[in-house]
Amino acid sequence: MRQRVLLSGLALAALCIAPAARGESPLSHERDTLRYQWQAPPPPGANRKPSDIDPFVDPETQRGLSPADRQSQKRAPVDDGKREMVGKEKLWTTRDSPGQRGVFAFLDNKIGDPIETMFPDPEEKDQFGGLLCRDTPGLPGWLECTDDSLRQMVNGAWKLLYRGVEVSFINYRYFEHKLVGFRMGFPTANFEKLGEALKKQYGSPTGEEETSWQHRLGGVYDVKIMAWNTPVGEMTLRSRGASLDAGLLSLIEPKAEARYNDVRYRQVVLPERPATMSDDGFVIHPPKGPAVAAPGTDKPPGDKPAGDKPAGDKPAGDAPATPAATKPAL
Repeated sequence: MRQRVLLSGLALAALCIAPAARGESPLSHERDTLRYQWQAPPPPGANRKPSDIDPFVDPETQRGLSPADRQSQKRAPVDDGKREMVGKEKLWTTRDSPGQRGVFAFLDNKIGDPIETMFPDPEEKDQFGGLLCRDTPGLPGWLECTDDSLRQMVNGAWKLLYRGVEVSFINYRYFEHKLVGFRMGFPTANFEKLGEALKKQYGSPTGEEETSWQHRLGGVYDVKIMAWNTPVGEMTLRSRGASLDAGLLSLIEPKAEARYNDVRYRQVVLPERPATMSDDGFVIHPPKGPAVAAPGTDKPPGDKPAGDKPAGDKPAGDAPATPAATKPAL
C-alpha cells in the first residue's frame, strides 16, 4: 500500500513538472514563444534618456543598424567651429572681404560639376523603387536628381537632416549633365533654425524681407525671405515656397535660368487621357475614332458583308444617288 501511494505521488509530480520543462508543444512540436522570446519589462527606474541610447540601435525594434546605415550616421556633418573647406579651397561666405570669399558650394557640390560626381549610375533608384534622376517634361537636356545621402535614423524613423535641421527633400538640377542649381524643401516651422544654420555657414544674408501673400479666398500668409548674392547666382530662402506650409531654399545659375524660361526651347507634351471610373464601377475608356479601311481592302474591318443584311433593307440599286459635289460659283 505504501509503495502504491509513493508511485502515485511520483506520477502526479511528473505531470506538474513536465509542462514547465518542455521547450516545445507535444502536439505541434513548435517552440514555446513565451518561454524563448518573452523578455521581462525593465524596472520603472531603468528608462534611459534618448541621448544615452546607443545611436546604432533602433529604439523601436531594439535591433542593430546595418553597416551602411552606421556609415551614413558617421558621415553626418558635425559643426566644430572650423572654417569650412571645399577640397583645398575655402567655402564662400559673406564674413570675408569681397575679394577673398572663396568658392561657393552646396553640400560640397559646385555649380558646373558633372553629374557623375554625385550620380555615377543613371539607373540608380531610391528606397521606393523610383529613379533618382528623372527627365524634365518638355525640356530636353534637363535632369532633376534627388539626393538622399543625408538620410539618418532618428528615434526609429528615417529623416533628412541638413546641419541638424529636418528637411523634406533635396533636388539637384542638371543641364547637359552639368550642375546648374538645387532646391531644398523644409517645413515652414523650421525656417528660423534653417536660417541660423545658413548664416553660420555662408555668413549674414545680403538681403532680408518680410511680406505677405493673400489668396483668392481672403486668407493672408506671411512670407519671410533671406537672400545671398553668391558668385553663381542668388540663393533664396523662403518660409513659404514649396507649398503653404513648406519653405524652399533654391538657387539656379542665371544663364541656365534664362534657358529654362525661354519658350523657344520648350516642347509641347500632350497628356494622355486616362481611363476614368463611372459611378457604377465600370471603366470608361477614351472614345475610339471611326474605323478606317486597311490598305488593299474595300471596306473597314468593322463593316458586315452584304449577305448579312436584314430582309427589309433596300437593295443597293434602289438607294437614292448622292448628288455630286458642285464647284461653287465665283
